[in-house]
Amino acid sequence: MPRTKKAPDAESAAKTETAAKAKRSPKTPAEAIKRTVTRKTKPAVASFVEFQGKQVDMEQLAASIQESWTGEAIKSLKIYVKPEDGAAYYVVNDGEGGKVEL
Repeated sequence: MPRTKKAPDAESAAKTETAAKAKRSPKTPAEAIKRTVTRKTKPAVASFVEFQGKQVDMEQLAASIQESWTGEAIKSLKIYVKPEDGAAYYVVNDGEGGKVEL
């Protein structure tokens, strides 16, 4: 006589569902930590030029150039410090430039 298949009861269906959920979640805290992304932050950098007892902070120099600039918006700024002249020369947007006394 052939055997008839039993319909799954509610209890076994609930067990199957909980087993499927358990497989999706990490089993241990170590597995959860592996999935965490760590972001590295860049260190703060300060640059100075010192020559014959004078010290120039490059951030302050760049800020003063940006404040005094009256042309088009600054997209790039290159600063060349020449301590023997006591000046810094700059080029804005690879075109116009100028000179700032130190």
